[in-house]
Amino acid sequence: MSLEQLESAKALALQDLSLFPPILDQILAISTGSDLHLTRWCVLFLRDCFHGKQVPFELRYQQSPKLLDSLLKCLTVKDTVVVSAIIDITTAVYDLVFKYTIDYPGDTETWSKMTLLKSEILGRFETADPLLPLNRDADLSRSIPVKVSTLKFYGKLLTVHLPLIRDPRVKENNPQYDLDFSIAMVPPNHPVLWNTDGEGENLLDNLFEMLSDELIQTTPIFTVFCSVLVQVLRKRPKYIFGRIFNLILGYDSVLQRPPVYETDMLKVKMVQRYNDRFNKILISFLLNRNFVKDAGLKQKLDKKFKVLVERQRVKIDQYSRVEPIAHLAKKYQGNEFYNNSIVPKDNTYKSLFTLLQDSNALAQFDMSTLPLHVLVDMITTSLTTIDTSTLIRGLTVVADRYTFEVAKSLTGQTNAVTPHQQQQNQAVAESADSDYEPDFDDAEPYQLPPPKTLTISEKKQQMSKIVENFIRLSSDQNHNHNNAGGADDSQKKDFENWLLIRLITRGLKDETLVDVVRNCIFDHFVQDMRNRIDIVISWLNEEWYNEHLQDPAGSFPNYTSWTSKVLDNFLPFLESSDRKILIRFVSEVPLIDLGMVMKLKSLCSDPIRYKLGFQTLQYLIMFKPPAKEHCIILLETMYEQSSDDVKEQCLGYLKKYSPEKYH
Repeated sequence: MSLEQLESAKALALQDLSLFPPILDQILAISTGSDLHLTRWCVLFLRDCFHGKQVPFELRYQQSPKLLDSLLKCLTVKDTVVVSAIIDITTAVYDLVFKYTIDYPGDTETWSKMTLLKSEILGRFETADPLLPLNRDADLSRSIPVKVSTLKFYGKLLTVHLPLIRDPRVKENNPQYDLDFSIAMVPPNHPVLWNTDGEGENLLDNLFEMLSDELIQTTPIFTVFCSVLVQVLRKRPKYIFGRIFNLILGYDSVLQRPPVYETDMLKVKMVQRYNDRFNKILISFLLNRNFVKDAGLKQKLDKKFKVLVERQRVKIDQYSRVEPIAHLAKKYQGNEFYNNSIVPKDNTYKSLFTLLQDSNALAQFDMSTLPLHVLVDMITTSLTTIDTSTLIRGLTVVADRYTFEVAKSLTGQTNAVTPHQQQQNQAVAESADSDYEPDFDDAEPYQLPPPKTLTISEKKQQMSKIVENFIRLSSDQNHNHNNAGGADDSQKKDFENWLLIRLITRGLKDETLVDVVRNCIFDHFVQDMRNRIDIVISWLNEEWYNEHLQDPAGSFPNYTSWTSKVLDNFLPFLESSDRKILIRFVSEVPLIDLGMVMKLKSLCSDPIRYKLGFQTLQYLIMFKPPAKEHCIILLETMYEQSSDDVKEQCLGYLKKYSPEKYH
């Protein structure tokens, strides 16, 4: 079909809305083809129809579920226009599908597709997808249209997953509320959406965590970030009011670091300038629209506004003056080192000499593992290339730390107690203890003071510490016992794992604390995935069984999400020799759905590990019949989209296990 025919169909569909559904079906079928120009036209048509008001709400509500399959397929297209439009369409239909799931709780497949689509979109934000990756710093400022669309999608997610609080002064049947779908509409016993209460808070935490990154945000990204927050502030002020003002007051573009490989310092200064300008506009907007009622907060915002205005008065020629890039870079590097504190963290040579951030990978590298001749070459090269003034500043920081430690040790010797004095003090203390008789009143029994009420954040922090200490002590004991051997030690280890798993599924009622325990076990698994596969398999089986007891005919949201997360972190690190580990995992977990099977696509497409992926698919087809249809779908998808080598592999399996379609 040509573009002219598609334009005619579009005009006909919008002119006569009764023809919209059949024309939409035809366009969805065309959108997943191999012609990029047709795919672009189709997704832009869908965006216009579902993102605007050309199509009535009721028709968009009815047709939105049928888009999801096509959106998932088109999301894999390596084209910025297509991917950005797909995310915009998802933003437009997310609340419609959410309302559809509330109205039709028996349709679990639709919400599963939407959840998969959501995770695919959010997981790509820090990458350059659909462009090829370079490095993290550079990727965060590339593929800007896709990132802008993703942030708008974040805004829609927050308005849906944060409860709407109705104003009692507003009359019923108000359009402001009737079309604002939120988690508050979900009945408590809904079989699909019953566990989505805390998702809004988690999304909000993720958004502010991205904003608090030490890397400076490019102006388009920073602008959309703040615009999304203002949008959420207008619709859900209760959940974001304090945090957005803390962000505005605390944000300072000068303190944000530029990308590691950025050499154009003029560009960095312009980004700082425009970010400050938008911050100033944002403060002015919030003050003029009466978002701020508190006089103290108004005073703080006024002060911040004046600081930004004063900074903007810097002469334009400081930014437009042409200087050599190398000179600008050298001048910028004069901002000293990340860690220039004169107080070491501890009494180690590492703390004495390090000038790096703790999270920097170089700070964790053990230089003693390098051969001596390599170290000598590195030091010689560094000393001959480093700027003399930079070297002097670094050595000055180290010297100040050494002076501080020496002064501290001398002070400790001056105040030291001699052994003779220590014996005298101990004798006096013992005699004092023998003469001491506490004065208790038997008529008034002693009572402990009431415990302090913990906030949700404090509860999560304490629970995390408890579980981490439990895992650490258990691992230390098991390591010591393994040296001695014995069946009792293995039984004790299994009991400790069982105790943690039961704590997740049946021991805690607060879902927020349950997620804390889940994250701790998941982090423990990630540290040594091959040797800790046992506890993950046991945990996922218990998750499935617990959800099966609660709702035998329903879905398994916790099991599905955490199994998918385990696969996402497990598959990229598997090697061709890990066949037994992967097949054991897929054989012992109780349920493998389509989303989990589709994750094996990365293995099948890998030129080195493809055998591992296809052997796992063959195992599932032969020995796990419920997953056979999902495997066939994956093979068909790869046969249509992959290279010739992968197509041959797929065709062989399709002829063997789906002979009715492939002869």
